[in-house]
Amino acid sequence: MDNAQYGDEELGSGSNANTVAEVVEASNDSMKLPRVLVAGGVGQATGALYLAQYRSPAKRLLYTYYGVLVSIILFGVAQAWTGL
Repeated sequence: MDNAQYGDEELGSGSNANTVAEVVEASNDSMKLPRVLVAGGVGQATGALYLAQYRSPAKRLLYTYYGVLVSIILFGVAQAWTGL
């Protein structure tokens, strides 16, 4: 079995391992870094927007839940903006 084809055993297998490997590699390569920043920021903002629209928290945690989601959305947009 070739590890290059199936992913590094330390990182696990599947697309998540490949994504983590790309992020680590992009941190050392200035040509790949903007692409990873934009993709990560858009992914974070999209996930938080999905949770804000379709998942409601318990009543007592309402403000905290949406406050955290808004901060994640803003951080994701800032991260994507930095990559542009």
